[in-house]
Amino acid sequence: DTQQTLMQLVTLYKVRPCRESITPIYMIVHNMRGQGATFNYPLITQIGKSLCQYCIELPDRNQTNPELVLVHILSLKLVHTKHLEGQGDELSQAVALGLQQAVEMEIYRSNSTDRSANTQQRH
Repeated sequence: DTQQTLMQLVTLYKVRPCRESITPIYMIVHNMRGQGATFNYPLITQIGKSLCQYCIELPDRNQTNPELVLVHILSLKLVHTKHLEGQGDELSQAVALGLQQAVEMEIYRSNSTDRSANTQQRH
């Protein structure tokens, strides 16, 4: 079962947040994301896209926030188990948008920290 596998992988990732433990999460979610539109689950596509962006765009995957990864996975699970087809309701849309905004903030924060560290190293 994909949901059970994802939960096990997230548990592992929380214990050992590194590239090796987030890569299988990314691969499964990327696959789900692609299938979301096909099966009329655009929320799965939207939430999956957000998590994949988070996994890819962070300069160092060791800097990811395991709780943000977990919230994405739990949201995907909820969309699937509640059969939230189509665009979902206002709350579902707000959650998906909130996840995307949280990802953008984390990426921005991480990039800002990296730029600051690089500037300090040059001085």
